[in-house]
Amino acid sequence: MKRTILSISLVTITLLSLFTACNNDGDDPTTPVKDSSVKLVFELYNDANPMAWNDVVSVDNVNEYRMEFFKFYLSNITGLKSDGSWISFKDVVLADASKAEGMTFILDAPSGAYDQLFLGLGLDPVLNAKDPISFAPEEPLSSAQAMYWSWATKYRFIRIDARANQLGSIGDTNDILVAYHPGADEFFKIVKLEKPFNLVAGSTTEYRIKVDVSLFFDGPGGVIDIPTEPQSHTTPDDYDLALKFTKNFAGAISPL
Repeated sequence: MKRTILSISLVTITLLSLFTACNNDGDDPTTPVKDSSVKLVFELYNDANPMAWNDVVSVDNVNEYRMEFFKFYLSNITGLKSDGSWISFKDVVLADASKAEGMTFILDAPSGAYDQLFLGLGLDPVLNAKDPISFAPEEPLSSAQAMYWSWATKYRFIRIDARANQLGSIGDTNDILVAYHPGADEFFKIVKLEKPFNLVAGSTTEYRIKVDVSLFFDGPGGVIDIPTEPQSHTTPDDYDLALKFTKNFAGAISPL
């Protein structure tokens, strides 16, 4: 099982074009019938160990680490069928690790064999330019989701607020307040999951996906030292840290 991270590229352009066509031609009689569904289940891990919400874990250069807020956007979710056809599953979802079933999504799709699944990490430029007050509170892009920067008129693609302690225990006076909030058009990435799956008409097929917290801080983007690099809000002063964290986050997603 493999996963590949792609920046804005031919694949990205293909997926964005696909979603534009689907949105414009939703009633086209040639559109494949969505007679089945895929259940995407994102599961927290710390390296090889399953992790529950509010677990206290050790991560790179930190004795204890605990997340207190964790949401992230996935958009342009698309499947590539074995016959070479591209199928749009969903334009955008918002994962919330703090809620039961908050990282589980059931998406309607045509039945058949699929070779690959594509996830857009964050929001493409069109979605990132949406007005959050135009959405109902329960919708992913609503301002009620606490993912929108009014000062930047853009969304946070990922929002992690956490508490850490380098040498001791969380709750001590030397706790480190952690906040990683990357969000910029150029941070949008396509994650390709190369795990084939088959959807059967009239049924739901589960597709499990690992989110490895340990790789947030030591992944494809490089090492993040929490004690010296505890926060980024994608400002000019911490832009490089936001980019590094986004690359690491994309690398932390893989099929189970």
